[in-house]
Amino acid sequence: MARALPGFLPSFKRRRASVGVFAFPSAQAVAAPSAVLDDMAMLARASLWLCGFLIGSLLLSLGLTVRLIQTADVQPYVADGGVFGCQVPAIEEVRR
Repeated sequence: MARALPGFLPSFKRRRASVGVFAFPSAQAVAAPSAVLDDMAMLARASLWLCGFLIGSLLLSLGLTVRLIQTADVQPYVADGGVFGCQVPAIEEVRR
């Protein structure tokens, strides 16, 4: 029978499974009320900044959407051989 090469073939020796030390994480130390208030104030400022960023992004998106719709609302022109072309009057709205 071939000898087991370390790392290449499994060895057939019995191994004992050991369970490590099981422990819950230690509790945090008691903090002073002023330190907790400072942490809460810092989180409140961060929350306000993020809310402002969100509202600003929504307003910017709304403004860009309105601008895009206005830009896309174009009047059709026909190339009649002139420099500017001729605007085509809309007879009736096309419905799909």
